[in-house]
Amino acid sequence: MDKMQKTTLGAAAAVVVIGLAAAVGVPVYSSQKLDAELKTLAAQPINGDISIANFKHNAGTFNSTGSMEFQIQDHCDTDHDEEPISIKLDYSVNHFPGFKGLNSFEWTATPEGDLAANLKELLGTEQKLSGKGAITYGGKLETDMQLPAIRTNNSQMSLAVDSSKGNLSIDKSSAQFNWNLGKISARGHGESVELNNTALQMNLKDFTLGTGTVSMGIDSIKGKDFHLEGLSLQAETKENKDRLDGKVTESARSIQAKGQSFHDLSMQAALTGLHTESIKTLVKIRRESCGLNNLTSDEAAAVRTAIKTLLTSGLAVRIPVLKGTGNDGSIEGNVSFELVASSNGEIDLAKQLQSNGELVIKGKLLQPAQMNMAIASGYAQKIPEGLKASYSFSNGKLKVGEQTIEAGLADMFLNQADASIVEFINNIGAGN
Repeated sequence: MDKMQKTTLGAAAAVVVIGLAAAVGVPVYSSQKLDAELKTLAAQPINGDISIANFKHNAGTFNSTGSMEFQIQDHCDTDHDEEPISIKLDYSVNHFPGFKGLNSFEWTATPEGDLAANLKELLGTEQKLSGKGAITYGGKLETDMQLPAIRTNNSQMSLAVDSSKGNLSIDKSSAQFNWNLGKISARGHGESVELNNTALQMNLKDFTLGTGTVSMGIDSIKGKDFHLEGLSLQAETKENKDRLDGKVTESARSIQAKGQSFHDLSMQAALTGLHTESIKTLVKIRRESCGLNNLTSDEAAAVRTAIKTLLTSGLAVRIPVLKGTGNDGSIEGNVSFELVASSNGEIDLAKQLQSNGELVIKGKLLQPAQMNMAIASGYAQKIPEGLKASYSFSNGKLKVGEQTIEAGLADMFLNQADASIVEFINNIGAGN
């Protein structure tokens, strides 16, 4: 064997050795890392409403198995005689690296205790949620999920739920969740309801703060006396510099109920300009004090400051879209309430509050006498096919339609509201 052949064989042997070392070393590292992380997780004290019990982990070089119980109990509930909601998680982990990450796993979640007994009594069978997933190289947990079909029938009711599936992706602060369900039908006590094609999607950028989007859609809901099609719900919360903005949109393609038919129904509502740090303060203290009870002096002061900041730094509540069409006509409207930022940092609703709104009614939704009365009052104006009513309030002046109304009563009411709010804020923590 010449020198070149020996060199080639030596290099090949080295590659094989390195490959074998990696094939063994990576699973060993993966197994040890998972073992340490799970033990750390299980050893943590109760955090909020969820705790881990009965943790068992069998670490292996190439495969690991184990189980743990997630126990859910409201930490603010003083009645601890009730058994916590318990869900047992059984898992199996493969430590060979794959395309998605170092670990792949399979899992099954099974209700335990009272929850299991109640579900079995209701559904007549045990239900298990299961899935397969991986921990990505970036540290994100990704898994699919499946729930088997449910069929139950007794003397009082029958329930049928198609099998459903979804997926979950979660890391330290964000989560994405999708779920799809075909058909749900229930009958009993002379009533029936059927839901078809329900889809739920969540994309939370920060689940501690609640920012992100949530949407749900249902193709149709059929009942004994109604039929709804194209139901949609969308919600979004996002950070805008130092503010939080939220928006909710609800719509339905059509509704039929008791001889009436409505279509193209839509409502959009928005809450914007909330001071982010004040919201974070209130959420944190509310969670720790169980509803702003039993506050320390520092917590009470922080809550007072947060509420005052929310009310004096500017915010707005708006319903920019409210509309629908029925057999006899249509309605379309909008309304807005805004608290502009206080010039001196003190609550003064008479100066801060601005509001306006409009309502347009077309068709035969109102009787002629009702329309004539509204128009004669000056609070509404006649338009083609109907009437329009509007109002505005700013700088203490209220205008309804073409009529300007004496604002003295409004000022008195807002001044009383100021006093009540200030009294409420000052009394926070006073009873501790």
